[in-house]
Amino acid sequence: MTSPVIVFGGPYSNLAALTAMKQKSAELQVPATNIICTGDVVAYCAQAQETIDLIRDWGIHVVQGNCEDSLANDKEDCGCGFDEESVCDIASKQWFAFARKAVNKESKNWMATLPTSISFSYNHTAMHVIH
Repeated sequence: MTSPVIVFGGPYSNLAALTAMKQKSAELQVPATNIICTGDVVAYCAQAQETIDLIRDWGIHVVQGNCEDSLANDKEDCGCGFDEESVCDIASKQWFAFARKAVNKESKNWMATLPTSISFSYNHTAMHVIH
């Protein structure tokens, strides 16, 4: 690849943030083929299925994170490995139970097909970081 690339992670069911990312990629004229989400499409926020739908409609590359693996394989928790009864453990149990119900079977099947890694070569003379 020599044209611009966007790599981002953890939309975490935050549809508003993902929509903003998609709009920014359009402004920058970065095609979906040059965009990679590093996983955890679904987590802590409320719009799990809607976030998946946007990711899938957008057609970008997605890596299977632990959240996708856990939902696709109907595991009991997200696989984050938080200390038992910690704030993060309690919060993850709540969002994961919600997501298990909110995410439809088709999306769980899609998650099961995601690659666990993506590699690419990039050759460009300048790098721009956008905040």
